[in-house]
Amino acid sequence: MVAIGYYHIFLIVDVNCYKNKTLYYGMILSSKIEKVSYKSNILIEKDNINNLRKNSIIKTDAIYKIFTQNILIKIGNIDKNKVEIYKNNLINNIN
Repeated sequence: MVAIGYYHIFLIVDVNCYKNKTLYYGMILSSKIEKVSYKSNILIEKDNINNLRKNSIIKTDAIYKIFTQNILIKIGNIDKNKVEIYKNNLINNIN
């Protein structure tokens, strides 16, 4: 799921329930594609499934906790296989 929060657009990579609240885990998306050369950034092209306005990068250097009340709107989806690639990129860059 691609969602807009208060200050960022996130790719939601996992979901858990925590104390009767839904807790999402997400990676930040950025439209600054000139930073695609950074090791932890991966290009994602806009399409009619993710509904991004422009080509963007997924910053796979960190995962953020996001509570439901901090998500303003869902704007699109990402293929689950691609989400696994992004999560693996995070794991591989930690080591």
